[in-house]
Amino acid sequence: MKIYLNGTSPFARLVRATALELDLKPIELEWVDPWSDQPGLLAVNPLSRVPALQEEDGTVLTETLLIVRHLIESAGHDAELRAEDMRTISELGVAYGMMELAFAFTIHKKHCGDAGTTLQDRRRTSLGRGLHAMETAVAEDSRWSLSRLCLWITLDYIRFRDVTDFRADRYPALTALFAAHKDRFALQKTSFA
Repeated sequence: MKIYLNGTSPFARLVRATALELDLKPIELEWVDPWSDQPGLLAVNPLSRVPALQEEDGTVLTETLLIVRHLIESAGHDAELRAEDMRTISELGVAYGMMELAFAFTIHKKHCGDAGTTLQDRRRTSLGRGLHAMETAVAEDSRWSLSRLCLWITLDYIRFRDVTDFRADRYPALTALFAAHKDRFALQKTSFA
C-alpha cells in the first residue's frame, strides 16, 4: 500500500494518522507536491490532489474519507475509529467541513493575498459556527473517535495556518481535547511540516 501525500495537507494527515492509529503496516509514503503536477501523482490521480492511496493490485482511491473508510475496514480488528453511530458520523461531517473551509481559506490567502473578501469572511464565519458546534459536542462527550481525530487535525491546521481566532477561553472543551491528545503517536508522527 502506498499513500501519496505532502507535509501540509490536513487531508493527507488525516489518512496517515488513521493508518497509524490502526497500526497498519507496511505503508509506503510517497511525498509529492500536488501544485507542481508531478508525473507520479498524476499517474494515480489525474486531479493532482493528495491524499491518494494505491493498493498492491494497482487500485487507487483518491478522496480522503473514502480512503479513511477503506483503511478502517481493512484493519481487521475492532478499533475506536470504527464507530459508526449517527452522532459520530454527524460530527465527522462538521469536522471535515471545517477542514475544507480552513484549507480553502489558506489557499485563497496564498494565491490572492490578505485582502478580505466576502468569501473569506464567510469562511471565517462558518468556521466560527463549526467551532461553537464542536465545542458543545465535545463538552457533552469527549470520547476519542474518527470525528475527533478529524477535529483534532482541523484544530491543529487552523493554528498552523492562523486561519481564525482559536482562543482557549472561548473554546475550553476543544482546548482540553487538543491538550489531551497532543501526545498521541499518530498525531506527533504526522505533525505539519
